[in-house]
Amino acid sequence: MADLRSELKRLKNLLTKSGPPSTVDRMPMPGNQSSRRPSEAARVPQSAQRTIEAPIPTALSRANPPWEIKALPRKEKSAQSPSQLQTTPPKLFSKQAPPHPIPAKPITTAARIAPIVHGPIGVEKTFRPLPKGQLTRQKLFKSPEPWVALGGKTQLGHFASGRFVDIVIGLDFGTSYTKAAVGFMDKIFPITWGGVSKCAPNYLLPSEYTAMEVGDVFIGQHVDASQSNVHGDLKLPFISPAVSTASIAGASIFLALTLRYIRSWVYKHHAEKIGTARIRWQLNIGAPSNGLETKRHEAAYITLASTAWIRSQSNNLTRVADCKSTVWQKGQVLEDLSDLQVRPEFVAQMAGYMQSPKRQKGLHALVDVGGGTLDVVTFIVHKVEDEDTFPFLVPEVHPLGTHGLLQNRLVGLPASDKFTTIDELQPIPEPHEFSKNIGVELHQVATRDRIFGDEVRSVIRTVFEVTKNRRYRLADAWTLGVRTFFTGGGSRVELYRQATLSAKVPGAKGLQLMPLPPHPKLDGFEGDESDYQRISVACGLAQDSFTLGRVVPAKEVEDDQPTHAMQRERLDRDDLYAR
Repeated sequence: MADLRSELKRLKNLLTKSGPPSTVDRMPMPGNQSSRRPSEAARVPQSAQRTIEAPIPTALSRANPPWEIKALPRKEKSAQSPSQLQTTPPKLFSKQAPPHPIPAKPITTAARIAPIVHGPIGVEKTFRPLPKGQLTRQKLFKSPEPWVALGGKTQLGHFASGRFVDIVIGLDFGTSYTKAAVGFMDKIFPITWGGVSKCAPNYLLPSEYTAMEVGDVFIGQHVDASQSNVHGDLKLPFISPAVSTASIAGASIFLALTLRYIRSWVYKHHAEKIGTARIRWQLNIGAPSNGLETKRHEAAYITLASTAWIRSQSNNLTRVADCKSTVWQKGQVLEDLSDLQVRPEFVAQMAGYMQSPKRQKGLHALVDVGGGTLDVVTFIVHKVEDEDTFPFLVPEVHPLGTHGLLQNRLVGLPASDKFTTIDELQPIPEPHEFSKNIGVELHQVATRDRIFGDEVRSVIRTVFEVTKNRRYRLADAWTLGVRTFFTGGGSRVELYRQATLSAKVPGAKGLQLMPLPPHPKLDGFEGDESDYQRISVACGLAQDSFTLGRVVPAKEVEDDQPTHAMQRERLDRDDLYAR
């Protein structure tokens, strides 16, 4: 009997080990309907979106909108996710539907266990400083001219009571280069940096500074500096809303030197225009084109600019004023600064076009290739009560600028001393030149560029597909071609141009790429139209807030909704806004 029990127990154990797993223990697969999130299961199919007949009016408030224009995050692809729609749309027939796409949640933990990697590594989405080698711009360093010290004062000299002049500083704090312009007396003057830099063209200032051990600070790479003395990559932390106090404090030193120089430049070149008038300074600083995603993001830029303004008030050429605290605190007085605004760079770029005879109403797009980011945004051009107004449809900002392109080329390569020859401020080398300089096979660089180009193309295609399928389905631009401004320093790189042209945008004629026309009030600029693309943000920012126009965040612009075609004719979405 005991032997029989033992044999039965042995057979039971064998059956347990070799049998199929239980339903409870089975891992859900990404494409399994039972494992999908409610938002995914309820996703409106594209076929339903295509049957929508006509848009309805979208109400725009005249009140100043909040500075929260949220980007549409790209979503990880799954077996059930259409490649052209990266976000979960609201329910199209619900009055309670949110007006802004809801960011997708990460895929389930179960689906992320032991991923199977096919092909080469994709593009990194996190900024990493490029390898640093020997300093390459010390020959461009220039000790500040004596007249630069005058910029430590916020006034030119003694002023007569009752007479004022308003001067607006437009500050484009860039990843690679910083550009600036001043607007006053109905003109816009680009800043040239010859008083502190030998960089050419002279309207571009490398975004870096030298801090010597003795406490002196200089714009650029000082001739006696070592690598540890030079501080760059100042803008990279500001791409994310989570900016540390240390990053703000470090970047403020560079911008303090910059602001002091801008004021001194105005005193040197336009003293006669100012005369004995008291200057009321205004400062507009640019932010990424998806706007300020959170109040925290806006606060970071405000703190940066305020801290820089205080620190700029020193007559010592190689010193900046100390703040009582590490950075500016709310409530601290900003001497002679009457207004400080943080504006989306996209709005500033459009200022020249909005005031030019080339202006047209309707759907437009902008593809801006910067050093840090690729900004792609679709928007509508129109007016509300004589004020230029920009309803955002789909704004996207991704770390796919020229910095990301260089970073991507190094992915998967073993560390090499030759990496230190990379200078992100120099023109992006062609693949064959890059492979020769670094010492890797051309096909390696070409493969990485192809992966990167595919990512750029995907971002651009997604923006236009979401715009076509959900945000502005019946725009005439889908038939006539979408007027698209292709700009930024990286727009000269062929990879970005080809990725943009091959993005397979919906519509009969795709994209009509065009440069930004120079601002009609531009004065004293010696470059051509292509050069203007580099300073367009700064020139646009050198205007007061009303002239710049009003941004309507994407979350305040409703999706297209169905109407009854039998009851009313289709209205153009542009004509639904008050004029």
